[in-house]
Amino acid sequence: MSYEIETYPAYDLIGIEARLASGADFETIQALRDKFIKNESLNNITHKINDDFIALYTDYESDYSAGMNLVLGAKVSAVDDIPKGMVHKHVAEPKIRTFYCKR
Repeated sequence: MSYEIETYPAYDLIGIEARLASGADFETIQALRDKFIKNESLNNITHKINDDFIALYTDYESDYSAGMNLVLGAKVSAVDDIPKGMVHKHVAEPKIRTFYCKR
């Protein structure tokens, strides 16, 4: 399987957040996703750049097998109006690995 690593511009993200016991904490991930959809969180984010949503794993204790935070949200152009119950995260020039596979 081939892949590319690209560096993207820094961005700001606003969304809802939950603490995961590990990267395989599927109950918490599903509960956060359901809350995001039920509360129409994407529609409540002001200054969003588009209607895409992002899952950001952050604040790792060590690696994917330990605790971390998951934020579901959207890229925004300004952070002066963070809705109640949401958080702001600044992502500094992320390096993203894109995998390519045959169908």
